[in-house]
Amino acid sequence: IFENEANKGNRFARFNLGVMYLEGVGVEENPVQAYVWFQLAARQGDSLAAQSATIVLKRMTPAQVVESRNILKEKEKNLLRR
Repeated sequence: IFENEANKGNRFARFNLGVMYLEGVGVEENPVQAYVWFQLAARQGDSLAAQSATIVLKRMTPAQVVESRNILKEKEKNLLRR
């Protein structure tokens, strides 16, 4: 449910997905996906998501940072097509 709404642009759903991926609630724990969803929510003005993204970023490996940025680029392309 959250992912569907997040993909539609709901910033609250995006933040919640970030939390779910960060803590492994209902999904496998994944800091890359957590960062992506926090960043997307932060870009919509969610200050808590921006803080959360910063915290997650500090814990990520360089490879995870690159992966997350590539995922963000793809998601942004897909959102622009809508």
